[in-house]
Amino acid sequence: MALLWRSFRAFDWQGFAERIYGRGGDLHFLRSEDPNELSSELWRLFRATNPTTIDSLTCITCGHWQLAEAMIANLSHEAALVVEAMGHFYDESLMLYNAYKNLSVGSSRICVRAPLSLRREFPAFIVASGPSLDSDLDTIHGLAEQAVVISCGSALRPLMKKGIVPDFQIELENIDVTPLVLQVGQAYDLSQVCLISSITVDPNVLPHFGKRAYFFRSSLSPYSIFCDLGEEGFFPVGPTVANAGLHFAIEMGFRDCYFFGVDMGSMDTDPEVHHSKDAYYYTAGAVINEKNIIHNLPVPGNFDGTCHTSRGLYSSLVNLGDMASFNNDSHRYFNCSDGAAVRGTIPIKSNDISLPDQRIDKGDVVRDIFDGFPVYAAARFKAA
Repeated sequence: MALLWRSFRAFDWQGFAERIYGRGGDLHFLRSEDPNELSSELWRLFRATNPTTIDSLTCITCGHWQLAEAMIANLSHEAALVVEAMGHFYDESLMLYNAYKNLSVGSSRICVRAPLSLRREFPAFIVASGPSLDSDLDTIHGLAEQAVVISCGSALRPLMKKGIVPDFQIELENIDVTPLVLQVGQAYDLSQVCLISSITVDPNVLPHFGKRAYFFRSSLSPYSIFCDLGEEGFFPVGPTVANAGLHFAIEMGFRDCYFFGVDMGSMDTDPEVHHSKDAYYYTAGAVINEKNIIHNLPVPGNFDGTCHTSRGLYSSLVNLGDMASFNNDSHRYFNCSDGAAVRGTIPIKSNDISLPDQRIDKGDVVRDIFDGFPVYAAARFKAA
């Protein structure tokens, strides 16, 4: 800040800003000593304004050389994230159709953020289906009554098979969810599980769950049609269901979050080791996104060593770290997963978890959350 302050004596920042704003541009000042934080902010900024500008990006450094070099190296590595998954016509059309079907019943519940002042002392377990989940299932089973269990996508089958009924099941995708849920729903009773999903989820998964609530994703087409802008839309929750699970826990006010199976890759170089052994992806006829199981990008491991992630999971890993780092003043994140290190989280082995005795009944916590979600009334749907 001292250098910026001194520059006001040598450079006409006001005139410079007026020229930029006069051309319809923006001027941003980013303050951080962390190159990861700076590069993440920058590629999101490019993505939100004009992704094609990454093609002619010019960086001018005037000091802090090591920080600048590290940030530029990150940008070079993360350039693809600026344009990754920008949306496709068929995809957006399908999501509009799904949102229409899901809201047309006139009784759908909509997830809304808890008050910023709310800090639930009851912990949350965020469970994904990375390979390391198998070694932590006994711990989760033993502590399940002392924490709200948030199952993310394909973690549902390993949890139910172990006798752990999650309190919330998070779903994000608009297709290929039905086979995953149908398989588990035919084998186990999911009536006690509350589904928390994007409004764009395949409507065919809904009958398997006793309770359901939706969240809006601000980057998708249905948001501007069906949502009161800024009122109910969650901030970006992708690209994976684990990101959505963490985001849900934060928005619901959980102060302490524990990650299980949130590996974001694998510590094992065997290409066949990509999920929990009981996950849907190892069953006959499973639909698999091949790019997310080719783990060839080395990243630091959570418990030392090197984890290998995929291009598809790398952006998810970056987003998890940004979310945890952004909220770490009021939240604590404990990563029990034997996979990639996640910035902003505290590595801890599941056997070392010690939870305080709870004076609050978990059922009351879950009911309080669900009952706080308003109904998307038929009149509102008609107006939209």
